[in-house]
Amino acid sequence: MAELDLNPTSDPEAPDAEKIFEWFKMQDAAIARAGFDMRVAHKFRSMVLDAGFQDVEEHVFEVPWGTWPSEKRQKAIGFWHLEQLKQGLHGIAMAALTRAGWTVPEVEVYLSGLRKEMNDKSYRVLDHGYVVYGRKPLR
Repeated sequence: MAELDLNPTSDPEAPDAEKIFEWFKMQDAAIARAGFDMRVAHKFRSMVLDAGFQDVEEHVFEVPWGTWPSEKRQKAIGFWHLEQLKQGLHGIAMAALTRAGWTVPEVEVYLSGLRKEMNDKSYRVLDHGYVVYGRKPLR
């Protein structure tokens, strides 16, 4: 199983990306009201063990938002991660927030500020990716 945990953090040496963290809290609350948990990746290991798998391994890795890392591979990952977030932002946020009672114009104004923060290179936001796998015993 592979998934982002959808619980971004900030590099302690950088300012907090307040709108980004606020957006995730609002998304989480809106999705929870619909009966879903969008933050499950950190539970994968126990889920796989509970399903009877053995030799379960979990690998957690950092996924930056943007090109701020100095290492070339992380910089490329960060570029594409932020790009896909920005491309999907309208659809993701519009669905959740209008279902939570926001008007379309309110969401548009909010997204304008969120995009501005996402493009600000002074923020160093990280997601955490989880990859969990195991072996199902033969019966």
